Amino acid sequence: IMENNNNNNNNKGLKLGSTIDKFAICYNESGQLLTTIDIEALEFNCEESETIDLVIVIDKSGSMAQTIELVKSTTYFIIEKLRENDNLAIVSFDNNATLELPLINLNEQNKL
Repeated sequence: IMENNNNNNNNKGLKLGSTIDKFAICYNESGQLLTTIDIEALEFNCEESETIDLVIVIDKSGSMAQTIELVKSTTYFIIEKLRENDNLAIVSFDNNATLELPLINLNEQNKL
């Protein structure tokens, strides 16, 4: 587990962790090891946090065909968690990168 805590910033930061769990890892057809990585924000007051500019990059190449529905649901989950003052852009790629959504503010109208 890696923690990034800044003592001058009321212990705000990011906590990254990966656990080897025999039920959470597997190999795909190409022999690549698949596992999960947990990302957890340390406690902070959302009202005081700064605006987030988030760019979601989605691999839509043929190798993602079996997991694209999971990618979609995860993307929707992330968007639901963003606040009205946050900004979002979406880029997809296969052989080329495509700007699917330029950076926009997630006000109530744009979040729909």
